[in-house]
Amino acid sequence: MKKNNDSKYFAGFWIRLIAYHIDILIIGIVVLLLLGVIHGNFVEGYIKFISIDDSDLKTDLIRYIMFWLYFSVMEHSFYQATIGKIILGIKVTDISGNRLSYLKATSRFFAKFLSAFIVIGFLMIAFTKKKQGFHDIITGTIVIKK
Repeated sequence: MKKNNDSKYFAGFWIRLIAYHIDILIIGIVVLLLLGVIHGNFVEGYIKFISIDDSDLKTDLIRYIMFWLYFSVMEHSFYQATIGKIILGIKVTDISGNRLSYLKATSRFFAKFLSAFIVIGFLMIAFTKKKQGFHDIITGTIVIKK
């Protein structure tokens, strides 16, 4: 893939935020169904899913593992994108435009915690030349338009 430094080539903040919200909806439904099965009661599973105060270790572990697997597997896959990104026509690559290894996709997922921790990590997407967040910069990834 030819490197392209045109900012129109890179996916910006808003399209990535919308893709993320689509993904959250998808993961939320799957986790909600899974918790309903585990707890034997969909109402109790739903309450544990939406409540920070009422959640337990099992609920939290399921939630975090599902997020990790979803983002890492999908961004490493043939599609190089989560379902939200696929719908919006964007994908994740390394700096050279290659598909991410599973290790790099996993590293990118966990690096997002650093982006959230420093607050401005996600906002950097709106202001950097290649529309990279802090997690993209430290893992050597970019999100591009197909």
